[in-house]
Amino acid sequence: MGDTAAHAASEVADVTKDEVGKVAAETKKQTKDLLTDARSQLTEQASEQQARVAEGLRSISDELTQMASRVSSVTTSIWRFGNDDRPA
Repeated sequence: MGDTAAHAASEVADVTKDEVGKVAAETKKQTKDLLTDARSQLTEQASEQQARVAEGLRSISDELTQMASRVSSVTTSIWRFGNDDRPA
């Protein structure tokens, strides 16, 4: 009976070892998949944010260009007005 119990315990240990190995391998696979998904999502989000920032900067650049054009136009008008009042 002792040999039977020892043999059964050995089988349980072997099965347990196999199952622990399977669980460890599955955990490793799922962790790797999770990291890959997270990296992909973060890369996509960063790309989207970069595009929004670039668009915002283009918009600001356009507004500053328009403002500079208006200032230049006003400055030219003031200069012409001042020159028109000079005696000949």
